[in-house]
Amino acid sequence: MKLIILAAGLSSRLGNLSKRKPKCLLKVNSTTIIDRLIKQFKKNGLKKITIISGYQSDKIEKKFSKKYKIIKYSKFAETNNFHT
Repeated sequence: MKLIILAAGLSSRLGNLSKRKPKCLLKVNSTTIIDRLIKQFKKNGLKKITIISGYQSDKIEKKFSKKYKIIKYSKFAETNNFHT
């Protein structure tokens, strides 16, 4: 089974919290949102993970490109996650 994580949105409703990094890289307690999500799915046997990035894609690519497939969605600012 494959997992696709949509992480392309602007996270505009978070205001200043998402100015420096995308929402998926924000920490809740001691782990990022996306790390927690990946850990939960891996625990249940999913190994093939693709991350669709957009907003601040470079930060997502820097952290995950060696482990997972990253697809950059270039129209994220126009469509947000709707078309991703």
